[in-house]
Amino acid sequence: MATEQGQPGQRRTDIEAPPAFPGLSAVTRLETGGMGTVFRAWQDDLERLVAVKTLRADLPESAALREQFKREAHVLAQFDHPGIVPVYYASETERGPYYVMRLIEGMSVERHLAGAPASEVATVFRSIAEALDAAHRGGILHRDVKPANILVEPGGRPVLVDFGLFARTLPGDGQSADAGIVGTLDYLAPELLESERHSPASDVYALGATLYVTLTGCVPFPADGFVQKLRAIRDDDPACLRELRPDVPRPLQAICLKAMERSPADRYESADELRRDLDRFINGDLVLAMPERSRSLLRHKFARHLSDHSEWERQGLLNEQQCASLRHAYEHLDEQQRGFLRGVFTSVPNLLLLAGVMVIVFGPVLLQAMAWEELGSAGRIVLPALPLLLLTAIGAQRWRVLERRRGAACLTGAVLLTPVVAFALADLLPGLSTLVDAAGVSHPVLPGELWLPTDEAPAWAHVGARLLATKLLLTAAATFLAAVLAYRHTRSAVFAWIFCLAACGGVLQVGQLVGWRELSLPWRWLGAVLGSAALIAAGLPFDRDWRRDRARPFYALGLLGLVGTTIAYASEGFPLTLLRADVGLVEKAWAHLLHGLGFVTAGVLAHHRGTALLRETAGATLFFGFSFSVGSLSALAAEQAGLYDPLLVASCVAFLLLGLALHTNWLVLPSAVILPLAVGGVSQRHLESLWAWSGAVVIGGATLVLLSFRVGARRTQPEASSQLKAQGERRTGQPSPPERRAHDGTAGTAP
Repeated sequence: MATEQGQPGQRRTDIEAPPAFPGLSAVTRLETGGMGTVFRAWQDDLERLVAVKTLRADLPESAALREQFKREAHVLAQFDHPGIVPVYYASETERGPYYVMRLIEGMSVERHLAGAPASEVATVFRSIAEALDAAHRGGILHRDVKPANILVEPGGRPVLVDFGLFARTLPGDGQSADAGIVGTLDYLAPELLESERHSPASDVYALGATLYVTLTGCVPFPADGFVQKLRAIRDDDPACLRELRPDVPRPLQAICLKAMERSPADRYESADELRRDLDRFINGDLVLAMPERSRSLLRHKFARHLSDHSEWERQGLLNEQQCASLRHAYEHLDEQQRGFLRGVFTSVPNLLLLAGVMVIVFGPVLLQAMAWEELGSAGRIVLPALPLLLLTAIGAQRWRVLERRRGAACLTGAVLLTPVVAFALADLLPGLSTLVDAAGVSHPVLPGELWLPTDEAPAWAHVGARLLATKLLLTAAATFLAAVLAYRHTRSAVFAWIFCLAACGGVLQVGQLVGWRELSLPWRWLGAVLGSAALIAAGLPFDRDWRRDRARPFYALGLLGLVGTTIAYASEGFPLTLLRADVGLVEKAWAHLLHGLGFVTAGVLAHHRGTALLRETAGATLFFGFSFSVGSLSALAAEQAGLYDPLLVASCVAFLLLGLALHTNWLVLPSAVILPLAVGGVSQRHLESLWAWSGAVVIGGATLVLLSFRVGARRTQPEASSQLKAQGERRTGQPSPPERRAHDGTAGTAP
């Protein structure tokens, strides 16, 4: 393992006599590194100062070293970049090979930028990243990027020097062709210690470590010994830059930590991406770097704080509503770290981009819907395929340059065009484009009359419905695959919505093909409920891993599936159809009531036992339960007023009290609105007077106003008592009994 230890910028000072070189005079030694010595000389014929690099004289004679040195000269000579030192010519003397290059009159980058403002640091490192990217595009890895190998000229231009440990990259994966670990220990990427080859990502890490040293004056892992340093590089995270230097701007810290991510996949994909983010910082734009360490650290702290909040709630230091507000704030902050498409709505250019993408998507869709026959097979495919390819290319390119919000918007448009292209391609399959009825008339297999034909429809319509279901299943499968690929590449939540919708559509078409409608009513109801529950269960892993924007589509579609199941099967009287074959209006109303009570039960359980996001979803569940229950009781009261009127009013009161107990506006607001109207309707039916209805509504509204004052006073009592407690502590200087236990270490930490 060829590594160097020591502080950045440290150079060897071995005394070595200046050799003689043809055509050069006034040769003086400048510095000696690990493999070579650099001399300052005067070129007689062109009358200019140059630098001459040779192998160190004290190194043992080695043909491999001489060949490596010659390759270094050859590599440097092929570059024409202001950030890479140019080589004028190479030759050989009795002493060994040497090459002549431009003399860099400057100092190492960390010395030049010591105490410099952040904007100047970013400008210098932007040029270094550009030079490093030029080397990578030329198929060369530096493998020893560090402050001592970046010299800054008096005019402020940085130059990348000392390619003595370079390696060529393999054409396939971009990794070095040479195995083994070389470089300086403080700037080695963690994966190199796991026997992985050098790659552009390891050079990016070394450049990030150099930026770290320049900004803080400390190496990322200042361990005492060699073994301890190896362990720290492999297992630990470097201290945040602002812990060492609070004046380091947060965006510049994010750029540095992003370049030094432990996993190469989490770093910048290239030095050019690093340069682009530095450009954004210099221009005052939004820096896109969000280190994975920041996300994991935030989630860890969120989980710890939420655990503390639960303990404080148990002790009575926080009420349930305050804990729910804190959870919501944490979830919103965590989603802001991950959401890309949300940023589309933050500026006029992004809004224009979104509008353009939507026009590109809906144009082919509407044209196909209105002129399917006129377009022909080729037109149906080419018309949406061209914008699909265009949006894919633009989205991928924007994503590569880290404009991820715009990239996500373009890729979303491409995925939305996928079902249009897939449906047109499915129409080319034999037997799926048209069918012939008994009279010999040809019908296209398109949504319309073939969509869910009734039992009285002719036989050809049922055959066409199965063909249409096959086409739609292929379309859903293609859309699902496209959304999954886009999600795996971007991790953007919008694609989770799309592949969830595609999966649901595919399941419905499978049900159509297997004869879902031929099953008995209980089996159909059970399958729909289990399918919706499976969607909710699929979202739980995302929810528990703090990826709630990914969990939302599963929860939302699962809840909508349950609502649709209730509307469809309660309208047929299920489950009362199990007791009697003929069901009327009363039985259907009771079926809706039973389903509504099921929603209420599920909502209460989710509110008390579920995650924070499930608690939010529980509000919508309770609202649907309220709607089904109160709606069914209203229908029953209209049929049999004397029996169901008291039950309707009592249910409104019960839902209002339940909403107040759970602190959910999903129940409080609709119950508060419906209760006076229900009381007024009951009064009008029994007293047969419009005045009775109006008076009951006014009295009910006044009662709700007084109740709101009462509830508000009860909720402010804990806050007032806590304020009085705090005032008493300030006067006496002694903590209250709960805090005394906390200070004694027996009751946790106080907030």
